[in-house]
Amino acid sequence: MLYGAAAQQGVPAILAESGGRGLPIEGDIQRHVDGVLNIWRTLGLLHDAPPVETPPPGMIARNEWLRSEHEGIFLCRVQPGDSVAEGESLGELVDLLGKHLMDVRAPAAGIILFTVTSPAIKKDGLLLAVGVPE
Repeated sequence: MLYGAAAQQGVPAILAESGGRGLPIEGDIQRHVDGVLNIWRTLGLLHDAPPVETPPPGMIARNEWLRSEHEGIFLCRVQPGDSVAEGESLGELVDLLGKHLMDVRAPAAGIILFTVTSPAIKKDGLLLAVGVPE
């Protein structure tokens, strides 16, 4: 990845993401555009004032990637950006007839970073990620 290669060479680099489902949602796109414009303002490339004050982003220490122990249908109960407590139910996996296969619980307190968009999940398939704060 380009940002990783740059960082290895000592060149400052970031990976900026907005949203959490890989879908082109207008609010997520605008948040990304506003962020890029604010970076340009900080670098002195733009000289106007930012249109709105925004709170600083939170920092996460690690990502907890949750995977399925079974093949089935993932019934997700959270969205990207939701705060969750350790042990909180995030959803469940059921079989094609609706029989409960497993609960999906937060391994730690944090923020939902993304969820999958397709409910059909293979065994060991990715379900979602929890960002755990510092």
